[in-house]
Amino acid sequence: MVAIIAILIGILLPALGRARSAAFQTKGLAMQKQLTTGLISYASSNDSWIPGLNTTGLRVRILETQTDKPLDNKSNLPTQTWDWMTAALDGENLPAKRAERLLKLMNEFKDPAMREISQPTSNSPQDIKDLASTMGGFPGVSFIMPSGFLWFGQQVGTGVNTTAWGQPDWEKGACKIPTAYQPKYDRVGNASKKIAIADAHRVVEATGSKIDGRAWISPDAGDDKAGGLYGAFVDSGAAAKWSVSYARKDQGNPSNGANIATTYRHGGKMNAAFWDGSASALAEEESRQAVFWYPSRSELGSEVQDEAKLDIRETNGKFFVP
Repeated sequence: MVAIIAILIGILLPALGRARSAAFQTKGLAMQKQLTTGLISYASSNDSWIPGLNTTGLRVRILETQTDKPLDNKSNLPTQTWDWMTAALDGENLPAKRAERLLKLMNEFKDPAMREISQPTSNSPQDIKDLASTMGGFPGVSFIMPSGFLWFGQQVGTGVNTTAWGQPDWEKGACKIPTAYQPKYDRVGNASKKIAIADAHRVVEATGSKIDGRAWISPDAGDDKAGGLYGAFVDSGAAAKWSVSYARKDQGNPSNGANIATTYRHGGKMNAAFWDGSASALAEEESRQAVFWYPSRSELGSEVQDEAKLDIRETNGKFFVP
């Protein structure tokens, strides 16, 4: 009898594990679709602008220079310059204090398959460090937005009150967005092929799981090769060799490939939601196509994964994202 029970357990446990994994993936997709719906709704109400560095992040840049900590007074203010999630949720049911707001975003919208715990970087504000210490750390980042959709196509200025922060030269090494591009929902191109939100494990150091808790995170940090540049909400995407979340080992990225297994956490696949509101699971090789991560008519550079070139167009010896 004992032997029979042991055999049955051996049969049932793998099946239960697969069922649980499938349930986790389904729930993660549902979260992404919910957030994408919020992003599309925000864009529809704000002349198509996508929340992030050059839009909602402008408020953070201005308020961070003030001394009365206004970011701790309103639940609908972004937690970081790159924070798109607060806008997607319209600040609903979020705490007024920024540290608690950031924690809730990371915790409430945590992929059930995300088991990692992050600690703040040394340059994070003290309130973030104190809260992380009390809570035993922050949940690991579950979802990101591709940076390619958040830049302007040209540099207009880099001041606190400047809304047009152009794509930096170092990022153009992977893919240069069109000069006329603006971070707007109606400018991304084929919405069914452009990722709005994707699975990612984003930490900013190759060793140790560190989350950047600063509110104002400067995009003028090319030497960092995206290490802390995008904060907790954005990554360059799976087509770029320097990506913190997606790049493989020995490609010059800050994480040295350490995040691959946790990013592709659903049986070697990642979930992705697209700007048309659809969502699906992508295998690693498929996910690296540049078409997913950059606006249409962006020009491919040399610092892209080989798979990024699977779905591109050639014109006069140059390669462009469809």
